[in-house]
Amino acid sequence: MKINDRQFIELYPQRQPTDTIGFMHVCFESADIQTLHDAYVARGLTPIAVRKAGAGNLLFTMAGPEKQNIEYTQYLPGSKHSNDKGLHLGPNRVSEQIVAVGVEMQDPAAAAAYYKDKLAFVPGAPLAAGQTWLSLPGLPSQEIEIVQHAPGSDFHVFFGVSDLRQAAARLKELKIPVEKTKSMLSIHDPDGNQLIFVKVKPA
Repeated sequence: MKINDRQFIELYPQRQPTDTIGFMHVCFESADIQTLHDAYVARGLTPIAVRKAGAGNLLFTMAGPEKQNIEYTQYLPGSKHSNDKGLHLGPNRVSEQIVAVGVEMQDPAAAAAYYKDKLAFVPGAPLAAGQTWLSLPGLPSQEIEIVQHAPGSDFHVFFGVSDLRQAAARLKELKIPVEKTKSMLSIHDPDGNQLIFVKVKPA
Protein backbone atom coordinates (compact mmCIF):
# COMPACT_ATOMS: atom_id res chain seq x y z
CA MET A 1 0.00 0.00 0.00
CA LYS A 2 1.67 3.21 -1.21
CA ILE A 3 1.67 6.22 1.12
CA ASN A 4 4.12 8.29 -0.91
CA ASP A 5 7.12 7.64 -3.16
CA ARG A 6 9.27 6.55 -0.20
CA GLN A 7 6.82 5.07 2.32
CA PHE A 8 4.80 1.87 1.97
CA ILE A 9 2.80 -0.54 4.12
CA GLU A 10 3.20 -4.25 3.39
CA LEU A 11 0.18 -6.46 4.01
CA TYR A 12 0.52 -10.23 4.38
CA PRO A 13 -2.33 -12.79 4.40
CA GLN A 14 -2.92 -14.98 7.41
CA ARG A 15 -1.98 -18.37 5.94
CA GLN A 16 -2.63 -20.49 9.03
CA PRO A 17 -5.28 -20.02 11.76
CA THR A 18 -2.45 -19.94 14.31
CA ASP A 19 -0.57 -17.11 12.55
CA THR A 20 -0.38 -13.96 14.65
CA ILE A 21 -2.25 -10.97 13.21
CA GLY A 22 -0.65 -7.58 13.70
CA PHE A 23 2.72 -5.91 13.40
CA MET A 24 5.51 -7.95 11.75
CA HIS A 25 8.44 -5.64 11.11
CA VAL A 26 9.52 -2.10 10.28
CA CYS A 27 11.92 -1.16 7.48
CA PHE A 28 14.00 2.03 7.60
CA GLU A 29 15.48 3.82 4.60
CA SER A 30 19.20 4.54 4.35
CA ALA A 31 21.00 6.73 1.81
CA ASP A 32 24.20 4.63 2.16
CA ILE A 33 23.24 1.19 3.35
CA GLN A 34 26.72 -0.38 3.16
CA THR A 35 28.22 2.31 5.39
CA LEU A 36 25.36 1.88 7.86
CA HIS A 37 25.80 -1.90 7.80
CA ASP A 38 29.54 -1.61 8.49
CA ALA A 39 28.94 0.87 11.30
CA TYR A 40 26.60 -1.58 13.00
CA VAL A 41 29.13 -4.39 12.63
CA ALA A 42 31.71 -2.11 14.27
CA ARG A 43 29.28 -1.70 17.20
CA GLY A 44 29.27 -5.46 17.73
CA LEU A 45 25.97 -6.16 15.98
CA THR A 46 25.44 -8.99 13.51
CA PRO A 47 23.36 -7.78 10.55
CA ILE A 48 23.19 -10.06 7.54
CA ALA A 49 25.20 -9.01 4.47
CA VAL A 50 23.75 -6.31 2.22
CA ARG A 51 21.97 -7.91 -0.74
CA LYS A 52 19.69 -6.89 -3.58
CA ALA A 53 16.10 -7.83 -2.80
CA GLY A 54 13.40 -8.95 -5.21
CA ALA A 55 12.06 -5.44 -5.79
CA GLY A 56 15.53 -4.29 -6.92
CA ASN A 57 16.61 -2.35 -3.82
CA LEU A 58 19.48 -3.03 -1.42
CA LEU A 59 18.51 -4.58 1.91
CA PHE A 60 19.88 -5.98 5.14
CA THR A 61 18.15 -7.26 8.24
CA MET A 62 19.04 -8.10 11.82
CA ALA A 63 17.37 -9.20 15.02
CA GLY A 64 16.09 -6.43 17.28
CA PRO A 65 16.38 -6.19 21.07
CA GLU A 66 13.65 -8.79 21.60
CA LYS A 67 14.50 -10.85 18.49
CA GLN A 68 12.02 -9.09 16.21
CA ASN A 69 13.15 -8.45 12.65
CA ILE A 70 14.50 -4.98 11.73
CA GLU A 71 15.07 -4.10 8.07
CA TYR A 72 17.03 -1.36 6.32
CA THR A 73 16.76 -0.56 2.62
CA GLN A 74 18.31 1.74 0.05
CA TYR A 75 16.17 2.56 -2.98
CA LEU A 76 18.04 2.05 -6.26
CA PRO A 77 17.37 3.47 -9.73
CA GLY A 78 15.41 0.95 -11.77
CA SER A 79 13.82 -0.80 -8.78
CA LYS A 80 10.07 -1.38 -8.66
CA HIS A 81 9.72 1.39 -6.08
CA SER A 82 11.83 3.91 -8.01
CA ASN A 83 10.08 3.15 -11.30
CA ASP A 84 6.73 3.85 -9.60
CA LYS A 85 7.75 7.42 -8.64
CA GLY A 86 4.82 9.80 -9.07
CA LEU A 87 2.42 6.97 -9.88
CA HIS A 88 -0.43 5.37 -7.92
CA LEU A 89 -0.86 8.38 -5.63
CA GLY A 90 -4.60 8.83 -5.22
CA PRO A 91 -5.70 12.49 -5.15
CA ASN A 92 -8.07 11.81 -2.24
CA ARG A 93 -5.59 10.29 0.22
CA VAL A 94 -6.47 11.24 3.78
CA SER A 95 -2.74 11.42 4.59
CA GLU A 96 0.40 11.63 2.49
CA GLN A 97 3.00 10.60 5.07
CA ILE A 98 3.69 8.19 7.92
CA VAL A 99 4.98 10.08 10.96
CA ALA A 100 5.83 7.11 13.17
CA VAL A 101 4.96 3.52 14.02
CA GLY A 102 4.38 2.01 17.44
CA VAL A 103 6.57 -0.97 18.35
CA GLU A 104 5.55 -3.10 21.33
CA MET A 105 8.27 -4.38 23.67
CA GLN A 106 8.21 -6.58 26.76
CA ASP A 107 10.84 -4.26 28.32
CA PRO A 108 10.43 -0.78 26.77
CA ALA A 109 13.26 0.79 28.81
CA ALA A 110 15.79 -1.84 27.71
CA ALA A 111 14.56 -1.64 24.12
CA ALA A 112 14.89 2.16 24.09
CA ALA A 113 18.44 1.86 25.41
CA TYR A 114 19.23 -0.66 22.64
CA TYR A 115 17.89 1.60 19.91
CA LYS A 116 19.86 4.57 21.28
CA ASP A 117 23.14 2.89 22.27
CA LYS A 118 23.40 0.18 19.60
CA LEU A 119 21.41 1.51 16.65
CA ALA A 120 22.29 5.20 17.17
CA PHE A 121 18.68 6.39 17.24
CA VAL A 122 18.11 9.78 18.88
CA PRO A 123 15.23 11.03 21.06
CA GLY A 124 12.32 12.22 18.95
CA ALA A 125 9.45 14.60 19.70
CA PRO A 126 6.63 12.69 21.44
CA LEU A 127 3.03 13.76 21.05
CA ALA A 128 2.36 13.53 24.79
CA ALA A 129 4.17 13.20 28.10
CA GLY A 130 5.32 9.70 28.99
CA GLN A 131 5.81 8.54 25.41
CA THR A 132 9.16 7.26 24.12
CA TRP A 133 9.79 8.33 20.54
CA LEU A 134 13.12 7.64 18.84
CA SER A 135 14.31 8.81 15.45
CA LEU A 136 16.75 7.31 12.95
CA PRO A 137 19.39 10.00 12.33
CA GLY A 138 19.11 11.89 9.06
CA LEU A 139 16.36 13.29 6.89
CA PRO A 140 13.54 12.70 6.42
CA SER A 141 12.86 11.79 10.05
CA GLN A 142 11.80 8.18 10.59
CA GLU A 143 10.45 7.60 14.07
CA ILE A 144 9.22 4.78 16.25
CA GLU A 145 7.25 4.87 19.47
CA ILE A 146 8.31 2.16 21.92
CA VAL A 147 5.36 0.99 23.99
CA GLN A 148 4.71 -1.66 26.61
CA HIS A 149 3.39 -4.92 25.18
CA ALA A 150 -0.06 -5.86 26.40
CA PRO A 151 -1.98 -9.06 25.55
CA GLY A 152 -4.59 -8.37 22.91
CA SER A 153 -3.26 -4.92 22.09
CA ASP A 154 -3.02 -3.78 18.50
CA PHE A 155 -0.40 -2.30 16.20
CA HIS A 156 -0.64 1.43 15.60
CA VAL A 157 0.74 3.81 13.02
CA PHE A 158 0.74 7.62 13.02
CA PHE A 159 -0.16 9.49 9.83
CA GLY A 160 0.45 13.20 9.39
CA VAL A 161 -2.19 15.60 8.06
CA SER A 162 -2.16 19.38 7.68
CA ASP A 163 -5.79 19.83 8.78
CA LEU A 164 -7.52 17.51 11.23
CA ARG A 165 -10.98 18.85 10.38
CA GLN A 166 -10.53 18.10 6.70
CA ALA A 167 -9.21 14.64 7.55
CA ALA A 168 -12.21 13.96 9.78
CA ALA A 169 -14.58 15.09 7.03
CA ARG A 170 -12.89 12.82 4.49
CA LEU A 171 -13.09 9.82 6.85
CA LYS A 172 -16.78 10.60 7.43
CA GLU A 173 -17.34 10.59 3.66
CA LEU A 174 -15.75 7.13 3.60
CA LYS A 175 -18.15 6.04 6.39
CA ILE A 176 -15.27 5.17 8.73
CA PRO A 177 -16.04 5.62 12.46
CA VAL A 178 -13.63 8.16 13.96
CA GLU A 179 -12.59 8.76 17.58
CA LYS A 180 -11.64 12.41 18.06
CA THR A 181 -9.52 14.27 20.58
CA LYS A 182 -8.20 17.82 20.46
CA SER A 183 -4.88 16.74 18.94
CA MET A 184 -5.63 13.59 16.92
CA LEU A 185 -8.07 11.33 15.12
CA SER A 186 -8.14 7.57 15.56
CA ILE A 187 -9.69 4.76 13.53
CA HIS A 188 -9.34 0.97 13.52
CA ASP A 189 -8.92 -1.33 10.56
CA PRO A 190 -10.87 -4.64 10.28
CA ASP A 191 -8.15 -6.51 12.23
CA GLY A 192 -8.19 -4.00 15.08
CA ASN A 193 -4.98 -2.15 14.20
CA GLN A 194 -5.11 1.50 15.21
CA LEU A 195 -4.49 4.26 12.65
CA ILE A 196 -3.85 7.67 14.22
CA PHE A 197 -3.93 10.97 12.35
CA VAL A 198 -2.00 13.90 13.85
CA LYS A 199 -1.45 17.45 12.64
CA VAL A 200 1.96 18.20 11.13
CA LYS A 201 3.44 21.13 9.26
CA PRO A 202 3.33 20.77 5.47
CA ALA A 203 6.51 19.18 4.09
